[in-house]
Amino acid sequence: MNAIQVSIIFPVFNAESYLRSSLTSLLNQTETSLEIIAVDDGSTDLSLELLQHAAQQDSRIIVVSQANRGLSAARNRGIEQARGRWIAFVDSDDWLDPRALETWRQQAEQQQLDFVIGNGFVFSADPAAYVAGNAKPLLQRQTWGKVLSGRDWIVHSIGVGEWRHFAWLQFIRREFLDRSQTRFIEGIVHEDILWTLQLAPAAQRIGFCAAPFYGYRINPQSITNDLSLTARAKRAQSYLLIMDRLAQTADSQSADRVFRRALQRHNNKQSKNFLKLMHRKIDDPAIARELWREFSQRRLGREIFKGASNPAALWRALRCWSSARKFDRESADHST
Repeated sequence: MNAIQVSIIFPVFNAESYLRSSLTSLLNQTETSLEIIAVDDGSTDLSLELLQHAAQQDSRIIVVSQANRGLSAARNRGIEQARGRWIAFVDSDDWLDPRALETWRQQAEQQQLDFVIGNGFVFSADPAAYVAGNAKPLLQRQTWGKVLSGRDWIVHSIGVGEWRHFAWLQFIRREFLDRSQTRFIEGIVHEDILWTLQLAPAAQRIGFCAAPFYGYRINPQSITNDLSLTARAKRAQSYLLIMDRLAQTADSQSADRVFRRALQRHNNKQSKNFLKLMHRKIDDPAIARELWREFSQRRLGREIFKGASNPAALWRALRCWSSARKFDRESADHST
């Protein structure tokens, strides 16, 4: 039996509205040697039934079902099941141009890459219409035509303000993925940031494909658009972990000042997302106090200051510091 070239990791949770469109885009790939590892993460709608029916029609679809454990767990389960030489990630409400996998694989093989950074676009209705209308690419400042190490890619991307961590734009050599021992951290949101923080520095050769082949759907029901207080608090908690890991990784780069400084700048940038959540969307004082208490305990205030390279970044650091001080005082008042 010939080896499978590409494994698509396809996590699914309550995606019945978009599932047919997304699956069709995968089955229409010009890449002839592929498998689709569809991991249903405890869906309560018709997603699992739709997947099982599709698998009966096309043997390239392998359905895995598990209790709901979140996107990271579903992706990790898919990686375990995958048999392909290359790994790609596609979310169940998104769309992939038919040429994507074959183009990425050919480039990766020709340039002997650890992984390819692809390109994409944002859509809300018909992705084909966006393609025909020359959709604005998500990435515009990458080093097209060049091959970089992971370290140099991070430094360049942060320098131009375009370090995008999306796992679904990464086409990865399975051998390299196993060697790096990278897996998604379970139980958090924005897991792609820490995934890429672990994966990229281990890469010696990264290439870039400018064609916007990946369609990212604006889905009002997605995890990041969940407006419940519980979901917002989980996002804020995740940013605390992300900022802490960025700080730890930066501190470990004592011999590489440029790389360390880039990570510190990116940490400061992530604090903008944390501040936005805390000031606009966490309206429960008790939850806010607990989150700011953890911010202080992790000593993230000083880490954000380390990445302040311009007035806007310095202002973010000052706002973090003053907010943490305010809630520290309130916590002390509550305890007396």
